[in-house]
Amino acid sequence: MSERNEPGTPWWGAMPAPPATMSATQLDAVLRDVRARREQVAALREQLAVFDQQLGALEATLQPLLQWSSAWAELERGTFGARRPSAPDA
Repeated sequence: MSERNEPGTPWWGAMPAPPATMSATQLDAVLRDVRARREQVAALREQLAVFDQQLGALEATLQPLLQWSSAWAELERGTFGARRPSAPDA
């Protein structure tokens, strides 16, 4: 071997890790990455749930406005429909 061991370190301490150890280390890294990604997905789900609630509140707020606007348009059609001038030709 060309590498020198630290004093007090057995000769096998300088040996490279066996393939099974490297695979376990790699699998551990992959597992940690998968867990981190699942945590990110959980956080995104929470954010989307809050956003969905906000959209629901906006929809509930706009619904009466749509009804009022539709009723007003119907009133205008009934009241001004016959007397309203036609749009000029472009």
